[in-house]
Amino acid sequence: MGERFDGKWRVLLFVAFLVGGVVPQPLRGQEVSGGEAARKIGEEDGRTTPAASSDPLAPVAVADESESEEPALSELELEEATPDGDAATKPEAVPAEGGPLKREAPKQEAPEEEATETKAIPVDPLREAGPDSIEEAQEEGPQLDSFEIHAVPGEHHEHLAAAIGSWNVVMKVWHSPESPAMELFGTFESHWILDGRFVETRFHGQFMGQAIDGLGIDGYDNQKQRYVGTWRDTLGTNTMTFEGDCEADGAIRTMVADFVDPESGKAMTNKGVTTIVDDDTYRYESFLMEKGSEVEFKNLELTARRQ
Repeated sequence: MGERFDGKWRVLLFVAFLVGGVVPQPLRGQEVSGGEAARKIGEEDGRTTPAASSDPLAPVAVADESESEEPALSELELEEATPDGDAATKPEAVPAEGGPLKREAPKQEAPEEEATETKAIPVDPLREAGPDSIEEAQEEGPQLDSFEIHAVPGEHHEHLAAAIGSWNVVMKVWHSPESPAMELFGTFESHWILDGRFVETRFHGQFMGQAIDGLGIDGYDNQKQRYVGTWRDTLGTNTMTFEGDCEADGAIRTMVADFVDPESGKAMTNKGVTTIVDDDTYRYESFLMEKGSEVEFKNLELTARRQ
């Protein structure tokens, strides 16, 4: 009987070791009954044990941890709870105190929004609200580049405005310094073109019973800082190209063009001087000289009166 009793105690202690993890300290070196041993083991582990039987050989009932613990999620359920394709978010195994390993679902963090850089779109000041003159454009400073400044009509374009309108023309012509003057009559029609950058003038008249038509275009080149002009008529196929300057008030403008005399074949220079007499009258005088010579003669005088 004693050997049977000792063998059963050994089995009981071994079961307690498996359940509690260690042999309870009070049981070492002490002789206790089976019910007392089970009660103490339960107190050590924080579990309640049914009242011990009076029979020392009766089996001891130990509370099952699996019944008191919440059921752990399966790996399939955890994978369904995590975002698709995110291998880095698999739950990590966390040991439960005194129980089996459990997996905890990771906390989901909101993805960071990428910062987007907003670039200011530069605006062309000439197209939005362009300056009215080149002087105003220059005062605006770095907002306008040199190309845009050269495109803006300025003070010298205002001087050209004196020729705008309809005019009656009387013209005197000299073929040489010794020849008498010949007169011809005609009309001028002058108007702005290209948004106030150039003045177009059309002439129609009679000379020695022959109709004559001419076309002139005058402007001011902001880049060259000089007046520019061209003249064409039905007396030839050439184009006269002029450049020049004006007095401070713009009342007198002097233009020069080089050309080849079709009769003599000599290189010639034509100087044209426009004088604003008043708001309704201006005068144009033309002088010819051989290129490089200072000797000139007056070959044309034109007086225009506003209609």
